[in-house]
Amino acid sequence: MIVDAGEFIRDDSGFFVYWPEKAQGCYASYVLRWIADELDRLNAPIQAELEAYFAANPSSCLQIDQDGPREPPNPNLDSNHVPEIGGL
Repeated sequence: MIVDAGEFIRDDSGFFVYWPEKAQGCYASYVLRWIADELDRLNAPIQAELEAYFAANPSSCLQIDQDGPREPPNPNLDSNHVPEIGGL
């Protein structure tokens, strides 16, 4: 059926996406839901791995507060210290 009209491919992000072949007509909503469900099934292990990683490493996540996104603090840098560039 729909698999003949395209394929599920892992893209650069590591997640699976659906690439349709040349336009072969239109897709009804139940077909699009099937594609979405199949992508969710294929991507579930990847999503779970990412969620587990960020749950275990919260400091590696982008922090968002009322002022918008900000990088997590780097405990190795003092905000008053400007590192010297060697040889300059």
